[in-house]
Amino acid sequence: MKRIKLGAFHVGRLKRWDVKRLILIALLSIVSAAPALAQSKAEREVLKLNKEYEEAIARRDATVHERLFAADYTYTPGNGNIMGREEHMSFTKSAAVEVKSLRSEDLRVRIYGATAVVTGMWVSVDRRAGREFAERRNRYLLVYVRRAGRWQIVAEQRTGVAAQNP
Repeated sequence: MKRIKLGAFHVGRLKRWDVKRLILIALLSIVSAAPALAQSKAEREVLKLNKEYEEAIARRDATVHERLFAADYTYTPGNGNIMGREEHMSFTKSAAVEVKSLRSEDLRVRIYGATAVVTGMWVSVDRRAGREFAERRNRYLLVYVRRAGRWQIVAEQRTGVAAQNP
């Protein structure tokens, strides 16, 4: 039996089976953390793409949409209508909405294997139909699917949130 000194602390005498138990616990902790590390990588990838998408919305950059939207992409805006991939890219290119600024709040990502669900709130300062710039808040939900080694958006839904009184 050995007496182990760790810094200013003395562990006392450890039996051989105690040391083996400590090693086993340490190994199990490392192995159980491995899936969480892999998930974190997927979350980082999706968050990076989500930021690219957010910036593309502000710039009306449909080339980013082309890369991120899956062929079967579906968009449901707050009015309940449905747009496909091409229709949404055409709308993005139009001057129907001019975005001065756009940022995410309350951003959450959940990974389910090859599927990622992103929820959050976009806070934008924009103008529509030539009106004055106004701040708008939209809750959003994006569904990403990993296909052929890359993440693509397959569904998006946005809902306007009424301004809150202080």
